[in-house]
Amino acid sequence: MSLPARSKRRLGATHRASLRIAAINRASDLGHSVTAHPWALPVLAAVAAVIFLWLVIAPQAGASNDTDAAASVMYFERITGGHHLESFFPTTPKPLLTVIYGLLWSLTHDWRALTVVATGVGAAAVGLATRLALRVADPAAAVFVAVALLLWPDFQTGVAQANSFVWGLGVWALAGVLVTADRPRPWLAGLALLLAGLVRVETVFLLGAVILVAGFEAVRPSLPDRRARVAHVLPLLVGAVAIPLTCLHDWLLTGQPLYWLGVPAGYTALVAPGLASESPRAFLGKLVGRYESAAGLTALAVVGWVWLVVKRRYVVAFALAALAGGVVADLFYLSYRAIFISDRYYDEANAPLTLAAAVGASVLIAVLARFVVGARPSLEWLRPEAVVVAAGLLAFVLAWPVGDIGLNRSLILSRQADTGLRSVESRLPGLALGSAGATMTVSGVDYPVTDPAGARIYVPRPLLPRIAVETGIPATVLGDSYLAFRSGNVADVLRPGQYVLHIAGADGQGGAYAPFEIVTSTRLVSSSGTAVWLLPVSVDSTAGVWLVRVGTEPHPS
Repeated sequence: MSLPARSKRRLGATHRASLRIAAINRASDLGHSVTAHPWALPVLAAVAAVIFLWLVIAPQAGASNDTDAAASVMYFERITGGHHLESFFPTTPKPLLTVIYGLLWSLTHDWRALTVVATGVGAAAVGLATRLALRVADPAAAVFVAVALLLWPDFQTGVAQANSFVWGLGVWALAGVLVTADRPRPWLAGLALLLAGLVRVETVFLLGAVILVAGFEAVRPSLPDRRARVAHVLPLLVGAVAIPLTCLHDWLLTGQPLYWLGVPAGYTALVAPGLASESPRAFLGKLVGRYESAAGLTALAVVGWVWLVVKRRYVVAFALAALAGGVVADLFYLSYRAIFISDRYYDEANAPLTLAAAVGASVLIAVLARFVVGARPSLEWLRPEAVVVAAGLLAFVLAWPVGDIGLNRSLILSRQADTGLRSVESRLPGLALGSAGATMTVSGVDYPVTDPAGARIYVPRPLLPRIAVETGIPATVLGDSYLAFRSGNVADVLRPGQYVLHIAGADGQGGAYAPFEIVTSTRLVSSSGTAVWLLPVSVDSTAGVWLVRVGTEPHPS
């Protein structure tokens, strides 16, 4: 006996409704399983980070390493070859990267391998930061920090360039996870801080915080277990071993154990001589202006830090304040001493700020969710999923500006420079034959500096350590074209018999490099009236590559 049409429609509607409810319950169960298991969300974040970073950076498309990564390989070759660094190079040595990148290059001879490994490290850093946020707050904070890191242009650039910041962030997050575990692993956390100290000197601020915490615990007589508390803190000081290891590294590299301390001042003496000291008021004004564009994130960080203190998460709150505050204080000290400060020096302060902001975001979302669900109890089942989605959206809106196209531009230029260098690199060793180079003393630099008069080939600064590694040409034979030509008339610097390798992807185009962008012989006159000729050796204007010889006649002799 068939049912009436109206009854059939009602049964069909009921069936469809039951299917929707079952689907919602399955999704809710899946969401609960992801947020309930302690490592599910961090692993998911790390996997998503690998995919995202690979798609954004595409490391297989070409080399995009910066000068610091290539310098680590150069340092490895000098140390393992038993030779001291020929002349001052303005990159602070990072012993951990000297070993890792040096071995990696020795095994692969492929600069892209450095970025591939950095991509894995960056993804691990995202996963560990997610786990730390989940441990000190909730899934909303974990999702916020993962999204905020991945959308952070400086983080993306650091991964693409295989920069040391990515390594430091990953090991700091690992130390935090080990310290905040239900069963803390202080010795392993101390080892993590040791590794961090071998890649980022800012780790000393965390070690300073450890010393203060140990002292604080030791003078609290009201606590019967203060000895046990101190015993849990002191193993973290294993990280301080990074300082003598860094000194050993630099002694092997240069013969000067404290070489690493003088690099910032030496860099300033070369790149920005005469830089004026900055007043506290001027520095504070610049600091406020820098964080003005991220006012929402900064406000959340304040909320998150206060919440950590209120909830007595003193270790995490103190560590975040020590790292961010220590970096800012150090930058103020450098500016007061008239030492050049790169924009990326702020990254080490922005990282703990991001984690604190994630905690603040979770507090804000929890308050809003309680208000919404309190008004509509029927939405209680939606709360975990809605909170996580809201955290991701909030990170997308308030995190570090995502409209920055600098990463794409820098990747394009890096790969153009890589292609350009490979097109002429085989010629360079032959051009350098018979030249030993020379060094000179420069005020403010505590190590010999390459003498421009003794350089045989001027090359782009970003590619100098790479060329030294790949060709075996001593650094004293390779002139830094940026330092040589930035002052104006290039004819005042050039000497007959020298060569200039100009690659637009690394140097930029026009400006001081315009005299080298030629296709025929060109005569230049120095300020003293002496004439030299620029003679094209290899030119590919389309690729932005010019290899030019300096002579005294309009045609090669």
